[in-house]
Amino acid sequence: MKKIFIATVFIFTLIFGHSQNTNSIGIKSGLTFATQDWKYNYNIKQDIRYKTGLFEALTFDFFNGKHFSLITDLSYTQKGFKEIVLLVNPNNPEVILGYSTINTRFDFITLSPMLKFRMDYKSFSPYIIVGPRVDYYISYNSVIDFSAIVNKFNNPVFGLTTGIGVEYKKNKIGIIIEGQYLSDFTYLYQMINLNSILTSIENKAYVLTLGVRYYFKKVKP
Repeated sequence: MKKIFIATVFIFTLIFGHSQNTNSIGIKSGLTFATQDWKYNYNIKQDIRYKTGLFEALTFDFFNGKHFSLITDLSYTQKGFKEIVLLVNPNNPEVILGYSTINTRFDFITLSPMLKFRMDYKSFSPYIIVGPRVDYYISYNSVIDFSAIVNKFNNPVFGLTTGIGVEYKKNKIGIIIEGQYLSDFTYLYQMINLNSILTSIENKAYVLTLGVRYYFKKVKP
């Protein structure tokens, strides 16, 4: 928690240190659609699927130009996966009793500085965003005990955020609908050891958000 606090103070110091160049501030709220790729040294099959989670973000817009600006999202992002597990009779493994769904959630604090390219059409501005991302793991929630694995997580994890969106602007208010794809450059977990069963874990996630942005100067239609 101390590291998280120090990192948060540092981030806000950077943001507000450039407040004279801040064009707007806003919030985004939405859903993540996340899964993970677990790789093994052995032939282990898992039925891992996408699960939904929460995405909550503060967003800042800097250095506003005619078509380009720099935006930074500081967010709480839920990732993880959903696994379908086969239930069998312990006395007779050939007898299938049914299936069970196990939801596992991994929580991250995420910093995403991105370049934004937009085209303005009166009150509407479609745009694309792209930029590097830093994910800092903070906790997990699951019926499975993953403590031995999470203690060996790579922290932070580095990745790339790409996305598209559209904004409706009126006076000093902007309404945002945005979709993002969160890809990773580094593994959440990696064990280069021939004796290790699990070798790597990689996150994959999509984000769909609705947001509102406040502009410090009146928006020109």
